[in-house]
Amino acid sequence: MSTFMYGANVHANGIRQHYLRFGGQQGERKARPSIVIIPGITSPAVTWAFVGERFGLHYDTYVLDVRGRGLSEASASLDYSLDAQSRDVIEFARELDLKDYIIVGHSMGARIGARAAATQPPA
Repeated sequence: MSTFMYGANVHANGIRQHYLRFGGQQGERKARPSIVIIPGITSPAVTWAFVGERFGLHYDTYVLDVRGRGLSEASASLDYSLDAQSRDVIEFARELDLKDYIIVGHSMGARIGARAAATQPPA
């Protein structure tokens, strides 16, 4: 049985951010931890669906397309700095009202996640 629920966009930190959602039942918020997965530099969210499936068995899981990747907003005029991308994660979580979320990152995603956690740890 798949844990995939849907793909969606959210407007956070001034850009369109795309994500894939795994775990739980659609329309139902179970009291379990949330995880935001941030893929590496060459990986859109869809390539991490197999990881989202596994995490979705135990967590409310969100796989994020970072700016300029996958279906998130891309433009030559966007700021692609580590600070901007870490603010994307913080504002993404805030927009979705995620509390006490866990960040899991790979490669560049790990750098973004570490900066987000150091800048503003989840409340």
